[in-house]
Amino acid sequence: MAQLGAKPIIGAGTAGLVLVVFVVVMLLTPAGQEAAACGPGVNTALGTLPASSASGKVRVAQANIPQRSGMGGYRTSMSRLLSVEPDFITLNEQAGRSMDQILSAAPGYAGFRSDDAGPRGQQGQALDTAVLWRADTWEQVSAGRVQVVEGDRVSYNGAVRTWNRYATWALLANDAGEMVSVVSVHHMTNPAKYGPDRPRRAQLYGQGMDALAGLITTLGAKGPVLVGGDFNVSANQRESWAAPAKMSALGYKSYAKAVDFVFYPAAQGATSTRSWSGPMISDHPWIAAEIDLAEPGEQPSAAPAADTAAGLPKVSGLDGEQLRNAAAIIAAAQAKNVYAGYPDGLPARAWAIGVMTAIGESGLRVLDYGDAVGPDSRGLFQQRGNGSWGSYNDRMDPTTSATNFFKAMVKVDQWETMTPTQVAHSTQRNADPNHYTKYWDQAVAVTAALKGSSVVAALGTLNSPMCTEPVMGLAGDGTYVYPVPASLIGSDRRNYGQSGSNWAHVHTGTDFSVACGTPVYAVNAGRVIHKPTSWGGPNMIGVTDGQVTTWYAHMQAADVGNGQSVAAGQQIGRVGSEGNSTGCHLHLEVRTPASSPGVIDGAQNPTTWLAKNAGSNAA
Repeated sequence: MAQLGAKPIIGAGTAGLVLVVFVVVMLLTPAGQEAAACGPGVNTALGTLPASSASGKVRVAQANIPQRSGMGGYRTSMSRLLSVEPDFITLNEQAGRSMDQILSAAPGYAGFRSDDAGPRGQQGQALDTAVLWRADTWEQVSAGRVQVVEGDRVSYNGAVRTWNRYATWALLANDAGEMVSVVSVHHMTNPAKYGPDRPRRAQLYGQGMDALAGLITTLGAKGPVLVGGDFNVSANQRESWAAPAKMSALGYKSYAKAVDFVFYPAAQGATSTRSWSGPMISDHPWIAAEIDLAEPGEQPSAAPAADTAAGLPKVSGLDGEQLRNAAAIIAAAQAKNVYAGYPDGLPARAWAIGVMTAIGESGLRVLDYGDAVGPDSRGLFQQRGNGSWGSYNDRMDPTTSATNFFKAMVKVDQWETMTPTQVAHSTQRNADPNHYTKYWDQAVAVTAALKGSSVVAALGTLNSPMCTEPVMGLAGDGTYVYPVPASLIGSDRRNYGQSGSNWAHVHTGTDFSVACGTPVYAVNAGRVIHKPTSWGGPNMIGVTDGQVTTWYAHMQAADVGNGQSVAAGQQIGRVGSEGNSTGCHLHLEVRTPASSPGVIDGAQNPTTWLAKNAGSNAA
């Protein structure tokens, strides 16, 4: 393990997909064995770090300090939190402050907040949450942000608004290499109090908690996970979709005041030994709790691996009904002689895609109602009553609805090489083609847990190897990969060296003509250089290892920060049309040795260079 006092092992903003791959490896690989890569090369950068759980007493403070408090009110409020000397601080409503301003009121602390402002109109939510930690004790190993709710329509202050919701996380280590993760959440306004569609909003809230559970499960492979945030429900609220019930199902207890919580993993032996709260310049109190994290040897015995009465494994955040529905989906995918081209049933990756889609549509529950967009939507997959998905009874039956989903899925061209969210979107359209992405990690965990479950085994034979989400653009386990998904490699316009009105000089790269929002992957491993330019846009970045430097221009968003270390195949941004651009595309440059972007000197022809090197270790 690298010396923690020198530099971060992995930089801020590591893609959530890296964590997902690690979970798959842990769940499906016997001790002492390596997991075989499945499909395109798998990035297991975080998975290579040995788990080492932090123990002993730590203090966590939580505060929602709105912009209207002003910087003076913010500093006053922060001074009150700092009076209890917290190890970690979770913050909400920080969109109106820069990270420098946030840290200026917390001397001695470091922190993380994604600098991606999110979709148009969502900046206030995307930049809402931040995590701080004592810089003399803890160092960042990895960090990122996940979207937990999309498209919540809520009546607020006399207007109907549409908001997404996010969780920011940081994986931290002390000098001994012991790890802990801290997650900051600002959840939806209370569906029990705010409309217009309260049942649908309650469903969204619960799905957001399920997405959070997936993140906690993923991070929990490295050590304890502490969660702070404004959950917009009270500790006394007992609906099954609300935070108290969902976190209790994960084995968590909490210290809470009003709608602010600090959650800790009681099922892992953590206990709360002290707590504080008080007023600040906000409509929320600040709260803090001292948590005694159990030594690894002191943790209580694990729960039984299976619920013998129901034949179901224990999966954090899911109840028996949800697991039975997931098992029905998997069994449907395994059916023989049902799906064209798959006489022995569908491969394991399809199982997880089906589970992911159902989580994203219904939270793995058979719903007898739709929503404003699809009022006739029903069942696990929220299939429409247009005749394409069978009768009402078909859509309400888990096995039949899953079978119809998979029958449609296998008709999607190149579904086996597309990203899971693209497969789901192509099978049954969603307003946002990336809607399902945030449910993939939980779907993989659920599918892996059900592998061998007696419920599934009674319905079908689980004999296919589990595959994980491809994170590289091209098959191969080498150092270099393509910057776009495998199915889009042919979008390369091969226009290196061309000249004309579109370029100030000669074109120094090649363009991949793909849709805005398409994932962009790092071609090589290395350190990120953030270099905004007028022609490349504000999110232009480079990745360099000192020998090879690749540049990515016109992106609508960068998912990594300046100075961050990234792995080849890691998602680093999304295709856009920023800067000097006439439409959605990715401009890629390859330079050996490193040199400035935008000039022909040192620039390789990316098309021929990738053809030679992608999937290999040759420079």
